[in-house]
Amino acid sequence: QGPSVSVGAFGRRADLDVRDYMFSKRKSECLVKLPGEVSGQQFIIEECEDCDIYVLDYSAQVTIDLCRRCRIFLGPVEASVFIRDSRDIAAVI
Repeated sequence: QGPSVSVGAFGRRADLDVRDYMFSKRKSECLVKLPGEVSGQQFIIEECEDCDIYVLDYSAQVTIDLCRRCRIFLGPVEASVFIRDSRDIAAVI
């Protein structure tokens, strides 16, 4: 039996790519993470404009930075949700 990996081990596993756990610099899009695509990792939403964003999986923590006129729906979050330097955001957490 191999070693277990704890939930929220973002940055500690060689097989994780940060780009899989973020939406960055997107405009006028519908962005979706389906169940099983985040799997308890931290998630970053940054510099998005006029987007509908759905994170339909559980995450350790979510950071939303520099977003404008976005509608955001987040599934369960284990710890904190940070919204910084953003305007006209509607969020369901």
